[in-house]
Amino acid sequence: MVVGVALVGCASGPDSIPLLGPPSAIEGRIVGTVTSGRGVVDRAAVSLAPGGFTTESSASGSYELAAIPPGTYQVRAAAPGFNAAARDVTVLPGRVSGADLALSRASATGSVGGRITDGTIGVAGARVVLSGTNAVQLSGADGTFLFAGVDPGLYSVDVSRPGFVGGSGIARVAASGEARVELALTRRADGALVGRVTDGLRGLASCSRPAAIALFVGGQRAERLVPAADACAASGGVLAVDDRFRFEGLVTGTVILQAAVNGFIAATKVIDIVGGAENNGDIVLTLDGSTSAITGTVFDDTLLPQPQATVELSQGATRRTTVTGAEGRYQLTGLPAGPATLTFVRSELNVGLRNVVLSRGNTVDGSIVLRK
Repeated sequence: MVVGVALVGCASGPDSIPLLGPPSAIEGRIVGTVTSGRGVVDRAAVSLAPGGFTTESSASGSYELAAIPPGTYQVRAAAPGFNAAARDVTVLPGRVSGADLALSRASATGSVGGRITDGTIGVAGARVVLSGTNAVQLSGADGTFLFAGVDPGLYSVDVSRPGFVGGSGIARVAASGEARVELALTRRADGALVGRVTDGLRGLASCSRPAAIALFVGGQRAERLVPAADACAASGGVLAVDDRFRFEGLVTGTVILQAAVNGFIAATKVIDIVGGAENNGDIVLTLDGSTSAITGTVFDDTLLPQPQATVELSQGATRRTTVTGAEGRYQLTGLPAGPATLTFVRSELNVGLRNVVLSRGNTVDGSIVLRK
């Protein structure tokens, strides 16, 4: 009996199939080192795509991916506390391809959160500043605030709010953690009076022509020039100076404000000071004293100034409407003398009414507190 044996791969003719070499001859390897700016990174997870090959860097940061079919891949390294890094690499048959990977350290940040209260309830609209940064927030309706993405470190949290004594707290921020700051502000019993002297369009007080301000409180008189002489000297006549005036420590009651600027008719404004608030002292001067003006601030019942409140004036057949600005302030100028009614409308607050009597050349206080 004759037995036929076929020897595959042993033919020598032109149509023969060539012998394949061992696997190590047709596959390649990828080797490299995983580093960071501070040295090698051990135990970094190294992966290859496509293919799903994985390994881990050694104590010296080195790694090896063996038995990789020829082709183009992306090798990637990742480690806790670092941003992942990747690069393309081409694998050739029987060759070793190098692919070092440099990781950048992740910037792990934290946050600063907390709540501003009056000792009992949350204080809305408090200005919260995180020292050393440009971060500023207003506390929410419940008094809370939150700064995210804060680098680890020590910060001061400074809080201010009209009607309250300011406060500050310390926040120690750790990576991926939240530092809490709870602050209880004290309500002020006294008020402040802040304003400018204008012609209804622009400020009139300047270093070359200061405004003379007089405030009468309970038979006492306080005087000052605006801008202040030392501020004008410091400006060198070049830099802009603050033309606002400010009186502090005023108790609830009525005060009389007078203002005079050369070339204009002096004016008077009678103001009912609200304790704990920054009261509106804006006063309007005219060239001939023939008209009157109304200036005021709209507050809510927490004495927070209310922007975007609508103010409507009714004076005989005359109707004038304006809207409060960012600080809750408004003005109406060029008004005839006589009685007038002001109507105040602000969303989520009750409508307010105030009757005033205008006199020629003077300014009337039109501030009001709207209740919820």
